Amino acid sequence: MRIFLILLFLTLSTTTVIGQFGDPYRRAKVVLKSGEQLNGEGKFKNKGYKFKENEMAKPETIAYEDIDYLSITDGNLDKRVYRFYQFNGRKKYLKLELVIPGEKLELYVYQYNINSSGAGGISFGQTVTKFYLKKPEDDKPVYMGLYEPVANQLKVRVLEYFQDCPSLIEKVENKDFRMRDGLWQIVEYYNETCGH
Repeated sequence: MRIFLILLFLTLSTTTVIGQFGDPYRRAKVVLKSGEQLNGEGKFKNKGYKFKENEMAKPETIAYEDIDYLSITDGNLDKRVYRFYQFNGRKKYLKLELVIPGEKLELYVYQYNINSSGAGGISFGQTVTKFYLKKPEDDKPVYMGLYEPVANQLKVRVLEYFQDCPSLIEKVENKDFRMRDGLWQIVEYYNETCGH
């Protein structure tokens, strides 16, 4: 039992350290606001995107304010597109993943992990997803919130945001679209049915 506890502690400690310091370089295409495209590999840092053309190259940090978007290829060869925005007058840029592109509406998410301790000191992780929507007339994505079963502000914000699409509002009120399922269906419906 004692050996099991020691191994469990070492595993959790190693996982925590990897989570903090082990963000690996990933294949990436960086498109700058100047129109220049850079291909290589990089990783996210607080002060900018750390980028290098290949394994042997010296990395440079590209300021988030200079990046239009970047496309990252993960280990499963899935591509993820990110854009960077400042909110509420803060200097720090938020990394938003574009999960549904569209001419009428785009869906962005901001995801992060939190670790909680349960009974007996056992910790478990949870991914939190915050939703952002952007229509062409919005200068930046609009924060919708996250799904919370008790105080669900997400539904209130969604109903306010989609005043231009009565049929979508009806589907939300009739629970054809539920907030606990996220906003994917809502955004797809809007792009297919609503808008100008």
